[in-house]
Amino acid sequence: GVIGISELLLDTELQPRQRHFAQLIRTSASSLLTLINNLLDFSKIEANKMALEIEPFDLRGLVDQLLSLSQVTGKRKGLAISARIDGQLAPRYQGDAVRLRQILVNLLGNAVKFTDHGTVELLVERLEQGKNGDLLRFAVQDSGVGIERESLGKLFQPFSQVDSSSTRRFGGTGLGLSICAKLIKLMEGDFGVESTFGAGSIFWYTRRLPRRA
Repeated sequence: GVIGISELLLDTELQPRQRHFAQLIRTSASSLLTLINNLLDFSKIEANKMALEIEPFDLRGLVDQLLSLSQVTGKRKGLAISARIDGQLAPRYQGDAVRLRQILVNLLGNAVKFTDHGTVELLVERLEQGKNGDLLRFAVQDSGVGIERESLGKLFQPFSQVDSSSTRRFGGTGLGLSICAKLIKLMEGDFGVESTFGAGSIFWYTRRLPRRA
């Protein structure tokens, strides 16, 4: 309700100071909603109550939606947001599209957050084709601040960020990547990160998905 009303308010004629306050309301409410959802998901996973909903979905359509969403936020920072999709992908796959979207939204959101200039790219490729489906690799690469090698181990720990200055500058609770890691483990996938401090990062995960016509 707060988010919806603040968006309606922003569609009206406002003085610059009023618009600034309305934008703060919307941003704060969105941050609170993200925090609540993360805490709920984290609690479900810790209690082994998280269940995957497996059904056919359009992977290319999902990527297009994510790209459009990221381009809106990236445009405000002057970033070039793009996607590179393997031409060998099937039209449809069987899996939990909601959780896949959640993981990629988190990775793309972090990439945009920690990149002040340059590019963010989503890559989806087929590594191999087997009887049980295609082994797919999803990766988000950015030209952002990067991460020091000794800090990489903290990334997927709950309520942890690489350092306190990141929390002050960028905000966040340190739950997003931890939830992603737990969801990927629940999906029986693999994940990792490669990063060079000051030169960007690439977060990736692999998952085998059955093909659907």
